Amino acid sequence: MNRRTDTCYVVDLGQLYRDTGGIPWVVGLSGGKDSTALTMLLLETIEMLPPPIRNKKKVFVTCVNTLVEAPPVIEHVHSFIGELKNYVRDRELPVEVVELVPDVSQTFWVNLIGRGYPTPIRDFRWCTDRMKVRPGMEFLKQNPEIFGEPPIVHFLLGTRFDESISRQRTMQTHTKLGTDIHNHGIIPTAGVIRPIENWTTDDV
Repeated sequence: MNRRTDTCYVVDLGQLYRDTGGIPWVVGLSGGKDSTALTMLLLETIEMLPPPIRNKKKVFVTCVNTLVEAPPVIEHVHSFIGELKNYVRDRELPVEVVELVPDVSQTFWVNLIGRGYPTPIRDFRWCTDRMKVRPGMEFLKQNPEIFGEPPIVHFLLGTRFDESISRQRTMQTHTKLGTDIHNHGIIPTAGVIRPIENWTTDDV
């Protein structure tokens, strides 16, 4: 599934799109450089595919509003989401942009003030699971007609080996040799695709 460039092997996303049939894809867009680069790469790839092929799969771009960002940041994200929706609509791409929010009981201030949780630190990032991961999992549960029960889905992540030693170790732990669809750490029936895993920061 990989093709050779002058610098590294990269995932052939178009071929993977064809080979994975009707299994839905979900991309988590945080607004950071890596997830943004991944999202644009995916949209460009889908756009190049013939309509009969591109329309066999449903793709979701999920954006989690953690409800703790500063108003200017939220405004920027909403503006970007709006432009993204217009982009996929104008090009008739099988992509749905979805904004998610954490359950009230799992929001930052409820846990910090209400439950007395300490401020998140590197070794205790409780906010990531409660405010970003869980909304995505709930989205799958609420749409069994699309993802099935248990959910069969491929997550596209913007993780890169070049990010850090810690990130590299985590990625290697879940790497499945001989394929570009790797193990998911939480959902056994789900797979993970890492299209920009070998990109450097300069590539992004």
